[in-house]
Amino acid sequence: MTPSSFRFLALTLVAFGVLAANKAQGGIPILITSGESIKHVGDVAPKLSAEIRQATGSNPSVGFHYSYFGVFWLGLWTWNGQYCFYNGNKYWLLSDAQAAAALDTTESQLHHPILYTFPPGLTVLIVVVAWGIAYDNSIRRKHRRQYEQDMALLRQAMSDSRYAEAVRLFAENQPDAARASGEASAQTPEQRFAAAVEYLASTGIPPTDADRSLRLVLAAAAARSKGEKQFEQLFPGLENQAPNAAQPDTGNGSQPNATLA
Repeated sequence: MTPSSFRFLALTLVAFGVLAANKAQGGIPILITSGESIKHVGDVAPKLSAEIRQATGSNPSVGFHYSYFGVFWLGLWTWNGQYCFYNGNKYWLLSDAQAAAALDTTESQLHHPILYTFPPGLTVLIVVVAWGIAYDNSIRRKHRRQYEQDMALLRQAMSDSRYAEAVRLFAENQPDAARASGEASAQTPEQRFAAAVEYLASTGIPPTDADRSLRLVLAAAAARSKGEKQFEQLFPGLENQAPNAAQPDTGNGSQPNATLA
């Protein structure tokens, strides 16, 4: 099997796989198209037209015959291209030298049809994939810039005592704190957050910056608290546990053992 035939087979299997999956999901059927095509290259040179008409029994032109594969008649792959004489649906394959002679030109002047070299479906697919890669890279860069900006805001807020006070204001009206203080009800998270942002704004921090930075501080605190809880579940009481002391080597060949109680 030639490399081009193998690529065609692989592309065909992928296409039929997509079609089967699409039908299984009840989507719009995908029409797979394939076959042969002939593109006009030029007319036979006048000095040879009589002989070629006599040899073929017709008045053919020079074309380029090839096989193709596509979706919805949009070519995705082409292969086995070869010059030919053609008249209607009849054709006679030619070598490059014969095609050049029939056109009264040289082999170096022969060029494959553009639709054979660059099938429109494949061109569209390449453009879409390239656009998708560029778009994905732009999103990644945007997220990276946002992350760096957030980290800069977080570092600045963590070193600002006003945010510590804002976190205290946010936490003091939580349900547990309200029950501990004997209050009948606690504020909603939205109300507590708004009060904390209002405090920060009253200290001279722009409300937009206060809102964003406080969200980052609270998220970091929640993540730290979650990590501490997970550590405690994995190693309960480790911080209060006294370490065991390993016994020194007595020189009799035995090795000391140490265990974690």
